[in-house]
Amino acid sequence: MTRRSTTAAPKPTTIAEVLDLATIPLYSQTEPNWAGLIGCSRTSAYRLAHRGEIPVVRVGTHVRVKVPAVLAQLAQQPNGGDAA
Repeated sequence: MTRRSTTAAPKPTTIAEVLDLATIPLYSQTEPNWAGLIGCSRTSAYRLAHRGEIPVVRVGTHVRVKVPAVLAQLAQQPNGGDAA
């Protein structure tokens, strides 16, 4: 008998969830995160951070994104960051 994973995919993050935070994780399954806000995969998020396309702060092994940078990035999107 094969066991199936019961972990659900992380829910999308909303702008309202991050407005009061100084930084958010680049990717997380349990808390609001940049990849969930933008709608990209974990691999894509880390690849963009490695290339320097996302302004990140490294704290030990954790990679976090400054919320003002996230909001500025969303404001530059063609739809103005008005995604659901």
